[in-house]
Amino acid sequence: MKRISSHAPMTMAILLVFLLPSAAAAFDHLEITVVNPNVVDGHPAVTVETDFSVHVRAVNSDGSTDTFADFINASLTSPDVAAVLPANAYLSNGERQFDGLRFLAAGQPVRIRVHDADDGSVPAAFVQINCYNFVDHFAIDVPVGDKFVNQAVNITITALDYQGVTVRNFRDDVELDALIGHFSTGPTITVLGVGFSLGQNTVPVTFWGTDPVTRENELTVTNSLIYPGQAIPADGIATISPLRPGPLDEVILLMPGETLTPGVSPGKIGTPLSQTSGSAFAGIDVYATDLHWNPVESGPYPTISWTSSDGSVGVVLPPPAVMGGNPENSYSLTLIASGAHWVVATASGAVSATDRSDLVINPQGLDHFEFDSNIWDPSVPQVTTIPFNIRVIARDSNDNVFPLNGAVSLRGRIGVADESADYILTNTMTFVNGYLDAMVQLTKRGFAAYIIVDSGLVGESDAFQVNSGPCAKILLTFC
Repeated sequence: MKRISSHAPMTMAILLVFLLPSAAAAFDHLEITVVNPNVVDGHPAVTVETDFSVHVRAVNSDGSTDTFADFINASLTSPDVAAVLPANAYLSNGERQFDGLRFLAAGQPVRIRVHDADDGSVPAAFVQINCYNFVDHFAIDVPVGDKFVNQAVNITITALDYQGVTVRNFRDDVELDALIGHFSTGPTITVLGVGFSLGQNTVPVTFWGTDPVTRENELTVTNSLIYPGQAIPADGIATISPLRPGPLDEVILLMPGETLTPGVSPGKIGTPLSQTSGSAFAGIDVYATDLHWNPVESGPYPTISWTSSDGSVGVVLPPPAVMGGNPENSYSLTLIASGAHWVVATASGAVSATDRSDLVINPQGLDHFEFDSNIWDPSVPQVTTIPFNIRVIARDSNDNVFPLNGAVSLRGRIGVADESADYILTNTMTFVNGYLDAMVQLTKRGFAAYIIVDSGLVGESDAFQVNSGPCAKILLTFC
């Protein structure tokens, strides 16, 4: 008979111990947390009428997720204030994210509760949340005392609800806009919401413009979001005063039709009004300004000298003189040649600078007609049977081309008084922008012939000779 060792049962018992599974951690409780929380005053913070998400988890006694707890039918409730909540849902692998939660009223704190809708014995869980009203307007605090363009001013922005209470979880982007001029960074400034702490943000703002008279500017803060019930984004307005210009650096020339733009390059806007040849015009301003085109507050002011692209006889420019005020507006100009011209004001003395304006000079009224000798030479005899080219130019009293458009009458005259439209043939009698280019033929012989142009104003050519053409036929008369 085979013997069994007395040590065998002990060996089997040891093997059994190692083969038995270890005890699994047991489900202990539910947990609910806010997804991506913005923590304010120790609690996740949300905004009224704004969606947020929560995460529900089945937790084992050791803190791990119970991935076998999919039997839990998670149900959310809001015991403190009215809320919009998603429908019940079973956990998946022991957890679930619920989206689209929305409180309808504020409270600090308020709770979201989660429980098992199928088993009331499962302990419920809560998360405490600070819920704030959305922003209704902004308060803007400005330092007292003198402030200067091109120097940073620390502006404190506070988000307030409709009751004037600080919205401590505010983190929207906002835009800053100045009534006058730009900022050092451009026309507007975007302040990122991440810079707000407990509803406030202090930002350095460098203004480029200030009102030339009041020495102040107006700053507007506008929210980037529109909340339910709002027609427009929340905003706030503050007066920045006094906001003083910098030291003298530039001059700005303004012709009639141009407007000063403090704080906005190139310092002016608009198109100069056209002027009339030979007529003096005023309404010209010169400003002594700082680097950003704000009129300086006091002198000494520079001497202003003048130049123009019009070199015609009769042009009148102001004499060089020190500015007597800011602006200096005693200037007048007279230009002669029609067309596009520039005028430059040059500063010297207190500052060296220039500024230019471009303007159009229109001719005066129609004064006379000129026959262009480059097209037709009256000293060359013509004949009654051959047409020739002429060009007639309408001009004002300063010899500028007058933009005459439309038909005129042409006549031929022989000598002093023998004048008739029947004496001339032409292919056109219409002026276009001050020019009549025509082919004409005088049909009557004359030693001193003339071409007459009549638009209401009458002009005539120099005298020229018209000879008979070659014989074309013989007329016989019988008695």
